[in-house]
Amino acid sequence: MKIMKTISGLLDSINKWAGSISAWIAIPLMAVIVFDVIARKLGHPTLWGYETSIMVYGVYIMLVSGYGLLHDSLVKVDILSMHWSERTNKLVQLIMYLICFLPYTTLMLPGAWESFFGDFMAGTRSWSSWGPVLWPCKLGLFVGLVLLWIQGLSEILKIVIYFMENKGQKKTHKKEILKEGASE
Repeated sequence: MKIMKTISGLLDSINKWAGSISAWIAIPLMAVIVFDVIARKLGHPTLWGYETSIMVYGVYIMLVSGYGLLHDSLVKVDILSMHWSERTNKLVQLIMYLICFLPYTTLMLPGAWESFFGDFMAGTRSWSSWGPVLWPCKLGLFVGLVLLWIQGLSEILKIVIYFMENKGQKKTHKKEILKEGASE
């Protein structure tokens, strides 16, 4: 179990590091957007502003997706799960990670790599009049998927560790915990 905790901690630290560095992308993204808006208002629109902001934002979102999963900041709809016990929640999370998340991200990785590598080798450019090369965005997509995949693996390890540490414990529901906390 100590090995699993070490691996999970290492994967978490990779995404903490990547998320902290990737957050700085927001500054040049904001600069591009502000510059483009001011240029348009002055009657001198840029050829590159709009497309650059879309590309940079897409890369930004992908690079911080693992960080978002680490900090549980991704959108969830927990209408059902808010009434479940912690064990039930963890079990459903584990099943969803193993059935949906892991296969999906695993299948996406080779496609993202092939898309990046093909565009890099061919020097593929955008269809717009500016026509920037596309491979940097595709590389960002691939790296972001890798970061998301390893964070998903870390989350699976954390759930397995939870079950190993709480084998014989009494099942408690969130409502009971809240009632006990309120009465004390």
